[in-house]
Amino acid sequence: MPVAPFAAFLALALAATPQPSPQSARVASVPEAAGGVVMTALPPPPSKVVRTTKTYGTVTLDHAAHLARKISCKSCHGNGAVTKIEFTPRQAHDTCRSCHVQLAKGPTDCRGCHVVPPKEAPAVAEAAPAPAAGAVIRAGEARPVMSAGPSAGAATGVAAVRGAAAVPSLPHGDAGEVEPGPALAPFVRTLEAGLSVLGGTGQDLVAGPSVRLTSHYDRALLTHSLDWVGGRDQGRVLFMVGGGAELPVHERVSLQLVGIGGVDAAGSTVVLMPALGARVGLAWRRPVSWLDTLTFSFSGVSDLVRRRNDLGEREGGTMFAFGLMSGFRLEQFAR
Repeated sequence: MPVAPFAAFLALALAATPQPSPQSARVASVPEAAGGVVMTALPPPPSKVVRTTKTYGTVTLDHAAHLARKISCKSCHGNGAVTKIEFTPRQAHDTCRSCHVQLAKGPTDCRGCHVVPPKEAPAVAEAAPAPAAGAVIRAGEARPVMSAGPSAGAATGVAAVRGAAAVPSLPHGDAGEVEPGPALAPFVRTLEAGLSVLGGTGQDLVAGPSVRLTSHYDRALLTHSLDWVGGRDQGRVLFMVGGGAELPVHERVSLQLVGIGGVDAAGSTVVLMPALGARVGLAWRRPVSWLDTLTFSFSGVSDLVRRRNDLGEREGGTMFAFGLMSGFRLEQFAR
């Protein structure tokens, strides 16, 4: 077969084949580049994340450290698209602190996460310049108005008070900024109610209701307790105030050591006696989802004086008490 007719036939066949339009070619190229475009459109992950609480200052999260330890995104952001985390205090304590305790990494105490910003420095008052010598201001005349112009060395926004006392200067850093004070730990109050069983010298075991208000500041404790045991005829009422420390034992269990003192009202005729003692307790934080604390305590109390009631019977002595309390944090009701 001659070569020239065959070449002409092949050229006609190629010309008759439909070619894709430029628009179709552009559409076909979109899936190939879609992955790269989407990846470049996402913003880079932040290295630090700061969250501001309503009561206890700010909490800073080291996002880069979490990524370096290959922490799962779902652990903090949950399922679905990655969005800004919004933790309630209860969720943060159950997730962040629990994870730090299990991994033995990261802060677990209050000061390690919460930072309360320092208070603003008070405005420093300056004395107004004295009037020129020989100047006389008569009654009814308008006094000259002092206007602060943009002069060098003048402090902007500082009120000029005539005869103001000198205010001590605040400590400044290298850059002239006021150095912030130490960060304060959260102050948490817990209201507890439960059952108290009391016994002692010359007295049978009696039981009754007990109410406590416990204030936590980091590891320091301040307690107010009211125990009413034994009923109306042979009962006692103990009102105690104390202070001590709370030492962590486990992830959610802590040991409470408190010294207490107050008033012991004994007998049906109500004989008041001062009393001192001590209390040791174990506090279990978040034993169940609907309960904040469960506390078991043992108290020893001794009356400083012993008195006789109207019937001639001696009241007072040494007592011991067992208590089982459950409580709720008051801050959660204020939010």
